[in-house]
Amino acid sequence: MHRALLRVQKFQKYTARCLSDAGKAEKLAEFSEKSKYAIRTLDNSSPIEKRSLSRGFAMNRFEKDFMIYPEYTDSDDVRNIEGFVDILQKSLNLSVDSKIIEKEGNLSSEVIETLRSNAIFSVSIPKDFGGIGMKNKEISKVFEELSIDWNIYTSAHIALQVSNILTIYGSDEQKSKYLTSLSEGKLRPAVAIVKDTNGGKCELTAGPQGKSMLNGENIRVIGHHNANFYVVFGDNKGEQTCFILDETELATTDKIKFHRDETFGLKGTDIGRIELTALVNEKNVLGAPGNGAEISAELTGSGRMPFAAATVGMAKRTLRELSIWCNRTPSRRTDRSVLSDDSRSQRLVTDLALKVYSLESALYYLSGLIDEGLSIVVDIENSLLSMLTRDVLQSIISTQLELVGVAASDSAFPHEKIFRDVTTLLSIIDESADVEQIVLATIATLSRATWFELDALSDLFGLVRFNPSLLNAGRAVFDLGGYIIESPLEKNW
Repeated sequence: MHRALLRVQKFQKYTARCLSDAGKAEKLAEFSEKSKYAIRTLDNSSPIEKRSLSRGFAMNRFEKDFMIYPEYTDSDDVRNIEGFVDILQKSLNLSVDSKIIEKEGNLSSEVIETLRSNAIFSVSIPKDFGGIGMKNKEISKVFEELSIDWNIYTSAHIALQVSNILTIYGSDEQKSKYLTSLSEGKLRPAVAIVKDTNGGKCELTAGPQGKSMLNGENIRVIGHHNANFYVVFGDNKGEQTCFILDETELATTDKIKFHRDETFGLKGTDIGRIELTALVNEKNVLGAPGNGAEISAELTGSGRMPFAAATVGMAKRTLRELSIWCNRTPSRRTDRSVLSDDSRSQRLVTDLALKVYSLESALYYLSGLIDEGLSIVVDIENSLLSMLTRDVLQSIISTQLELVGVAASDSAFPHEKIFRDVTTLLSIIDESADVEQIVLATIATLSRATWFELDALSDLFGLVRFNPSLLNAGRAVFDLGGYIIESPLEKNW
C-alpha cells in the first residue's frame, strides 16, 4: 500500500514507541510478551477488524485506526536511531572482510567485538535483563545494515529469535539467567531446524532415578560458531516439547556432538547436525510440555521482519552497485552509450526498485503497527511479508545476472558469494505451508497469472516503447547513483 495512503490521518492515542519512550512501555507491557505472529493470541472479545487487518478485509470490514502509517512523533527519536545505525554502519565497514569470513569459516574476533560493542545481540532483550529493548521499527533499521554479510545477519538473527522465545515463554529464572548472558555475548546459541526432512529425530525417554533422558541423532541445527546453548525439540508420546540445553550445566554423562556440514554458502556460520544425550528436567523445558509446535512457529514468525529488513538493506546496496556498473559499462546494443542507457536495463532496475519500495513500506507499516501496542495478530501479513522478501531476493539475483553478466559468477567479484549465501539461507529458513500461506498462495496464483499475461502482452506489442514512463524509476536509480528514496522512518522529518 502506498505510504501516502497509509498516512491519511494520525491518532494521538496510538503514538509510536521508540528508544526514548520508557514511560509508554510500561502501559503496554501486557502486549510486549504476547506473540503477534500466532492465531492463539487473537482476542475474540472484540470485532474481527480490530484484531486482524487481513481478516477484517476478508469480511469487508476495516478499522480506521489502521489507516495510519505508524511513525515517530518526535524528531529526536528519529535522530536517536539514525545515530545508532550510523555508528553501526561505520563499525561494520571497518571490521568486516567477507573474504576472511569465508576463508576462516567463522566470524573474526574483530567482527564479534563490533557486534557486541554495538549491542546487536541485545537489541530485542528487555532492559530489565541488560538489553536495549528496541521496538520493531528500530530493529528493522538495524538489520538493514547487518546484511553487509549474510553470516553476520544470521548470527544476529539467531540471537534475536532465541531472545524472543525466552522473553515470551521463559520462566523468570530462565529469563534472568539466559537473557542476561545473551545480551553480554556469553551465550552462543544454535537452533534446531524443526521441520527437517532428512531423518533427524529427538525423543524423550525414561532415564535413571526417575529422570528423563533426551536422545537425539542427526538433528540439523544452525547457530553461532562453537555454540554453547541449544534450542531443540523433542517428541514425547506424540507431543513436541521445546528444550534448552546449556553446555555449562550438562552432567558428566551428557554429551552434545556437532558435525559441521559443507554448505554451498554461509561458510562463516555453523550449519550441521548434532548427536545428543542429556538428562533433562523441568528447568530445561521452555514453556509448557507439549507446546513445541507453538514455539517453533514463533521462531519462524519472529524472524520474518528482520529477514525482510536485511533484504531491503541488501537491495539498496545492490542498486547502488548496479548504478555504478551500468554507468561505466559500454552498451551491448548501441555504440557510444553505456548500459544504463538501454531501455532493457532501465526496466530491470525499475522492477527491482518498485519491489524494494513495496517490501520496505510493508515492513515498516507492520513493524510500526505492532509497536503501537494494539491487541492485534499479524500472522497473515507476516506470511505475505515473507513472500515479498523471497521475491525481492530472487529479483536481486536475476537482475545482477542479467546486467553484470559473466562477471556475476566470477569468484573475484562479491556477487558470487552473495548468491551462494542467499541460496543457502533460503534453503534453511523454515517456510512451511501453514494455513495463511495456503490462502495467500491461492490468491497470489490468480493475481500472478493475470499479471504474467499482461506482462507478456506488454513485451509482445512493445508497449514499453510507447510508455516510457514505466522506465522512469530505473532511469532515476542510474542518474542518482542508487535507491535514494527516504526511509519510512524519516518521512515526516
